[in-house]
Amino acid sequence: PEAVQALQFCVSLRSPEEGPSLHEAAFLACMLQNQALPCSEDGPEPTAGTRFQAALAMLEGYIDKHAGEQMPFFFLFVIYAVEAFGLQTEAADASMLEALGLAVAEETSAQLYRAMVMKDRAARQTALRRPSARGTTRRWAVAVRPPAGGEHLDDSAFGLQAEAAEASMSGDMNLAVAREGSAQQYRAKAMKYLELARVTPTVFRGSFSQPRFPELDALSRRERLARGELLPPAAENPQEPEAWAPPKQPVFSAFEDCHRLPADEDAVALQCLDLMLYFGLPSFIRFLLTEASEAYGFLTDQTVQSERCKLMLIKASMLAGDLDDAIEQIQALLKSTGGCVREAHVLLGECHFRKAKVASSPPAPSLNAALAAYDEALGFLKEELTGAAPLAGNSKPDPVLHLRVASIHHARAEESSFTDADALGKAIEHYKRSLQVVQTSEAWQNAGICAYRQACLLPSDGVNSDVARKRQAHLQDALRFLTEANTLDNTRPDISAWLPP
Repeated sequence: PEAVQALQFCVSLRSPEEGPSLHEAAFLACMLQNQALPCSEDGPEPTAGTRFQAALAMLEGYIDKHAGEQMPFFFLFVIYAVEAFGLQTEAADASMLEALGLAVAEETSAQLYRAMVMKDRAARQTALRRPSARGTTRRWAVAVRPPAGGEHLDDSAFGLQAEAAEASMSGDMNLAVAREGSAQQYRAKAMKYLELARVTPTVFRGSFSQPRFPELDALSRRERLARGELLPPAAENPQEPEAWAPPKQPVFSAFEDCHRLPADEDAVALQCLDLMLYFGLPSFIRFLLTEASEAYGFLTDQTVQSERCKLMLIKASMLAGDLDDAIEQIQALLKSTGGCVREAHVLLGECHFRKAKVASSPPAPSLNAALAAYDEALGFLKEELTGAAPLAGNSKPDPVLHLRVASIHHARAEESSFTDADALGKAIEHYKRSLQVVQTSEAWQNAGICAYRQACLLPSDGVNSDVARKRQAHLQDALRFLTEANTLDNTRPDISAWLPP
């Protein structure tokens, strides 16, 4: 609810003529359509239909002003497809309840009939022993026919029970039919907007905005060449025959030979999925990569089987908190690709690192697995530094990766009461590498603490001048690191506490 209110306030700052941006409209529409989370902080929660209509209004209002963009149509397809899938699920649940209600009604009728038969038999035996005033036995009227054969009973409870069961089943059946009809209608609209999203954007700009006549242009060019107004094109050199060219013998395999790449036609749809991950909607990612790709053809089979989509499913599981499922998917991906996907190793280390943080038992095994995965990721091509020219094939610098590795070495040093000099040195090294990518107060602080702990390991008697100079260098580094941390964030007392008065 707080996110919805903040986004609504952000949208209200824009003029009505300008309207919200695509990210704002799509984010608000997705939050409204995500029925798993509330969207109202105070007051009653809107119904599912109201939230669906509000999400449609946000996207349709943006499309009215930006009809030439493809991305909004993909989001409109997502809203309709998710709503259709939800209604179809509810229809299936209603049908299941109908079948269950029928079975329960039959069982209830049978139990009621058996109880009434026993009651009738007991009453007849009592009547035989106790004759009436006329000296004849009591006769029992027939009111309800039993489910299958048997005697007629005089009791209205059986008939009322049957009528209630029939009314309940009729209501469930009507609900299932209504939901299925709405789902069919929304599926048709989802297919329409998916086709609109795939057409070229120029289809909405009209055919006479920039008229061109290729035949007239060619005729005009020939006339200008004949009059000498244009120079004839230079003759092209003949191409070298393929038989003369040396055979191709690449030293390394091409990138396309080692990795499964998505189809070019799904580029905009993949951008839509990236925004879904950015918005934090794991259920939408799973639906679009599985059910929507099969039912609507949202993505081609090549794209669904690509590494990029596999990584999206892994990230969706991590967002949903299912770390064990994410680890299984990562291991399957690494097995199918020969372990040559660097991002998969990073995500595997992140899963083990998060499991270690929430584990009630000692987190050493999970931290060891996380460090092994991080080291595997760091074993790929050397990362570029900030300001350096990027090299072909180099991975993008990731400060979080070095912060994770440094924190693991820091935890190991802390377990040894900061007597492990090797762990302290590795922690400082990775803190510095993260600072080369982006300056953070956290990295400066932890690097300063580790440098101070290194100085504490050396004797302070000053007998050995080399040791004394080394200790003094560590103390100076610690002071410089902590000063930088306090400069970036001077509101944290845990940083200023390390600084001298």
